Amino acid sequence: MRLKKIALVTASFCALASLLSPEFLMSGKGKLTPAVERFLSAGSNEPLKIWIYFNDHGEGNAAGLRRALSEVTLTDRAIVRRMNRSRGPLIDERDLPVSGAYLGELRSLGVRLRRASKYLNAVSAEATPAQIREIYRLPFVTKIDRVHAYRRSPVKEPGRSTETLLDQSRLAPGRERDRALTTAADYGPSQKQVDMINVIPLHDSNIHGEGVLVAMLDTGFNLRHEALDHLNIIAEWDFIFDDSVTRNQAGDVSNQHNHGTVTLSALAGYAPGALIGPAWGASIILAKTERVWEEVEGEEDDYVRALEWAESLGADVVSSSLGYLKWYTYADLDGNSAITTIAADIAASKGVTVVTAAGNEGPLPWPGIIAPSDGDSVIAVGAVDSSGFITSYSSHGPSFDGRIKPDVMAMGSYVVSASPSDSLGYTTAHGTSLSTPLVAGSVALLLQMHPSWTPIDVLNALRNEASNSATPNNEYGWGIINAYASALSGATGILENVVLDSKVQNQTVRITLTARGGPGATVNLQRRDWGVEVENMWSAYRVVEENIFVDSLSPHVFVERLPPGIYDYRVQLAFDISVVSDQSVQVRIPLGSHLGQSYPNPFVRSGSGRLTIPYTLGGRPIKSGESHTLSDHVDVSLAIYDVTGARVRTLFSELAPPGEYTAEWNGLDDRGVLVSSGVYYYRLSVSGSSFSRKLVFLR
Repeated sequence: MRLKKIALVTASFCALASLLSPEFLMSGKGKLTPAVERFLSAGSNEPLKIWIYFNDHGEGNAAGLRRALSEVTLTDRAIVRRMNRSRGPLIDERDLPVSGAYLGELRSLGVRLRRASKYLNAVSAEATPAQIREIYRLPFVTKIDRVHAYRRSPVKEPGRSTETLLDQSRLAPGRERDRALTTAADYGPSQKQVDMINVIPLHDSNIHGEGVLVAMLDTGFNLRHEALDHLNIIAEWDFIFDDSVTRNQAGDVSNQHNHGTVTLSALAGYAPGALIGPAWGASIILAKTERVWEEVEGEEDDYVRALEWAESLGADVVSSSLGYLKWYTYADLDGNSAITTIAADIAASKGVTVVTAAGNEGPLPWPGIIAPSDGDSVIAVGAVDSSGFITSYSSHGPSFDGRIKPDVMAMGSYVVSASPSDSLGYTTAHGTSLSTPLVAGSVALLLQMHPSWTPIDVLNALRNEASNSATPNNEYGWGIINAYASALSGATGILENVVLDSKVQNQTVRITLTARGGPGATVNLQRRDWGVEVENMWSAYRVVEENIFVDSLSPHVFVERLPPGIYDYRVQLAFDISVVSDQSVQVRIPLGSHLGQSYPNPFVRSGSGRLTIPYTLGGRPIKSGESHTLSDHVDVSLAIYDVTGARVRTLFSELAPPGEYTAEWNGLDDRGVLVSSGVYYYRLSVSGSSFSRKLVFLR
């Protein structure tokens, strides 16, 4: 076989003629895409990076498929996200790995495999024309396509003589900063970019992205910067060198991690006085997918693999400034053709909100959007300047099938970011690459407040509250987003599915919060004590626990010990405390019968002095202003006994309601005679139960 392949490579012209013969093309029923056909027609003997698609996963039959699906495992985060936000099955064929047997056959042909994709049921590879011929004949191969690549267009700002991405001027001197964010946070020079999209009111409501997992797909990341040292990095992977190092390393050029550093800091940077990003409290996944030292910066198989990896880890949001253009035509940007668009839409179907740059192509040579921004389930972001006008480079729509693109806008000119080369320095950057993380960060805030929102829910909320929502077009889309208004849309309905359940044991109250069969929410738990008089209903409740996230899979249990009484519990939205639940749960902690120690003890009889005995009669608690009914009354008696057990004095025997009481004894027995000095016992009898204590009497 090896000799045959060598002969085919040597006789390239004959091989190519055979490969493109009508008989060959018909035998595979059009397995070759036009892009591959054009490459082969050019007569090159160089390897081509291709996608190889398979007709199944090697499972053999329906029973084998069911068995394979039953063996799929997901992370807990991915399960929760899919259950909350996916409208499809929890697990489907796109979760199955590519057949190992099929990959083995490709390796046996000498094909260099690159990335396997579950979403596409395909593998990317490098293959010579001769090897493509062999692959073509494999019965389990359905299609062979080219791996497309991209190169990010440089951004020119008006009046600037350079096309470099970064302006390395420092905006603020490096210094130690207080990490305690106050309600009037100092956004410094970054205030304009977050204020334009109305993020600050959400920060003032203590919403910073906590609990949301954001995946960044970019060139690499220099985390050794003061604005990034607070980040909670969940995972990172370099899809170029296949290791866990996403900062610059051996083999990288010096500016490899520049672009990723500025986009990450725009989204999640935190350095009061210089830079505060929308989602500085979010957890982060980092994927290094772009090469900056090659003419072609990145390839779509790296993007697809990184997207699948992030989704499998439970990412809620993906922010990507990648755009695939090379070898694509405008007709390919129909929302269903480009590989990255297909993968992004699949991720969205699994509950991931994908935010991507519309592109820096301007309106030419076609309406300038790039893949995957043409996807119908992704959020395509264009760029405006600091005055809210579209920049000259921001790509225009529509998609080839006529849908309005971009979807929304954010500031993309002179966006304040962390300097990749100075751990205390700051810079400005330009492009839809920078407007994208601002929107993605805002999405993280929306999902913190609305954990059950699907990607389409998020997209609609952003569109409906954006500045151009009344007249969307193919320059501005629906306009500049309004994060705060989008967050409030639908807020009053969030609490409808939050259910409270209560249990009381002795004086311990256990409140369980869950979202039953519907959206989850981040809420505060409030309690009202009915034994306390208040001026109004609003002041009657006080918060007993803040920022509780609950959904159908994540119930939350609150436990506290309280004195006897009546208490109501309800929830309010954590991000808007004016929104409270119409429903509450009430717990009643009954009074327990109790006999206290008499006083004074010893009791020295002097004149008309009396001994006081405190006691409590147990029973149903009532609210302030209410009265007990006759059915609440209990039989109660209190008597004094000497050390022999003989009754000395009956203080009372009656029906009485629950409550706290005191009784008095003057030292006289039932005959009115003063008793002798010594030790005595007093006994409280309540509905068949009795309580006794000792006292000392001195004459």
